[in-house]
This record gives sequence, structure tokens and C-alpha cells, in this order.
Amino acid sequence: MKGAYVIRCGEGAYVGGSTHIVARWAQHRYRLREGNHRNPRLQEAWARLGEDAFAFEVLELCETGDLLAVEQRWLDRLKAEGSLFNVDMVAGSPKGRLHSPETRAKMSASRRGRSFSPETLAKMAAAKRGEKCSAAKVTEADVRDIRRRAAEGEPYRSIAADYGIADNTVCQIVTRRSWGHVSDAANDADCAMREAGTPTPPAAMAKAA
Repeated sequence: MKGAYVIRCGEGAYVGGSTHIVARWAQHRYRLREGNHRNPRLQEAWARLGEDAFAFEVLELCETGDLLAVEQRWLDRLKAEGSLFNVDMVAGSPKGRLHSPETRAKMSASRRGRSFSPETLAKMAAAKRGEKCSAAKVTEADVRDIRRRAAEGEPYRSIAADYGIADNTVCQIVTRRSWGHVSDAANDADCAMREAGTPTPPAAMAKAA
């Protein structure tokens, strides 16, 4: 289940987006119960009001390519309506990580009610994709190897260390949020299971967004 979601209580709301909403909710719940959620505002309210005061709701389902634009639209809408626990008001909370040209265009268009043709989005994506991108630290062969190792159960941190990239970059590659044009169909099912958290114990879960 892919789309935007909200965690609500009487004092405010936290908006997020995920390609696996149920798994993401489980991550949020686990970290809130442990008292180490990365969002201090949400954690403080949870500790003070109690778990029963919070409700988890789906706001809108969408395709993966539209996820950040949909999340941004709901962030803007609920921010205008009342208090948000979100620290970052930019979908995906990049904190220094630049969104791709097509993603920025979709987020901007979402705010203005515009849409871009598939051809236009494809051209913007081509401008910043794969090995030809000056910021690329891995090759297409590396991408296939990263996905293979992840499918075999190797921790993201170990893979990231070998390639000199961040854990989150490995996650983006495995779940095809980046380098999605590189075909590796044999590992798709395993990658989807890892993103959903099926074989991964709670202690090894990636931090909830």
C-alpha cells in the first residue's frame, strides 16, 4: 500500500509517505513505544498523552512516482489547517539531499495544480540519471551487485561501507527509488520484502521518516 498517511492526536498531526504504509506504521509505533523516535515533537506528545490518544490514517494512495508530490500536498494542506508535528515541511525530509528534477517538478506542480506530460518528466529524469550524472558514485554494474547482496540478506550498512555511500543510498537503490532504470528483475520480490521489513528484526529497522 503506497501513499501518504497521517498520525493524529488532539494536539496535532504528523504527515508522512511510504511505499509500504503498514510497515512504516509499525516502525513509527516501535520507536515511539521505545521512546527513541527521531521526531521529538511527536515523541513528546506520545509520551505525555499515551498511545491510545493517537490514530493512524491513510490520506491518499498513489503510485511510487507520485509519492513525494502527494505527501507534499498533504503537508501543505494540513499545515494550513492546524498544528503539525513535522520538523521538516518538505516531503521526504531530504536534509541536504537534492530531489531529482522530475520530483521537484511534480512537487511544484502539485502546489500549483499543474501536471507535466510523461515526455517532459522523462526528459528531466534523463538529465540526472545513471552513470552520466556527475554526482553518481556507483555504476550500473555496482547497482546490480548491491541489489544482489541485499537480496541475499547482507545488511545495508555493510554494503554501504564497501561502496563508500550512505546506508540510505543503498536503501534507495534496492527499493528502486534511485537507479530504477537498471533492470534486475530476479531480485524484485526479495527487495520488496526487505523494504517491507519482513526479514529484518525491529532493532535493524531503518529510522522512520
